[in-house]
Formats: sequence, C-alpha cells, structure tokens
Amino acid sequence: MDLKEWLQENGITQVSFAKGLGITHIYLNMIVNGKRLPSFKLGKRIESATFGDVTYVNLVYFYEQKNEGDSPRGAGSPSSVQCQVVT
Repeated sequence: MDLKEWLQENGITQVSFAKGLGITHIYLNMIVNGKRLPSFKLGKRIESATFGDVTYVNLVYFYEQKNEGDSPRGAGSPSSVQCQVVT
C-alpha cells in the first residue's frame, strides 16, 4: 500500500502524520509524492506508525517507480558496468 492511500483511508492529514514522525509536512509531502526517499530509520518509523501497512520496501518501490528513468546512472550502477564475456 502506498502512504498517500493509507493516509486517505485512515483520515489522517499529512500535517498531523508529519508531526507525529517529527518531520515537516513539506518533507512528508515529498515522500508521499515519490520525490524523496526517506532514510531507512525514518522509513521504519513510517512502517511502525502505519502498523506495518506501509513498509520501507513499499516506500522504496514507490519512489523507484515514480523516478524510473529520471535520474542519471552513476559509475558502478548496473547499467553503466561493462562486462567482457570470455569464451
């Protein structure tokens, strides 16, 4: 489940949820919209606050889906690694 859906289904505003997490509602909005990926620690706090309905894995997956193809690949990323096949 994504975080936006969970908040809507539970009638919780981003402002109040952010306050409970100790972050700004602006930062939470960026997470909700897939513009920022929370740290592992914050992701686990979100997971706990949603009673496991929104997991850190859900947050990572949502972020990656929203940003697929948007960020340049750096050195060492899977698509930039060159391999030579020896037969």
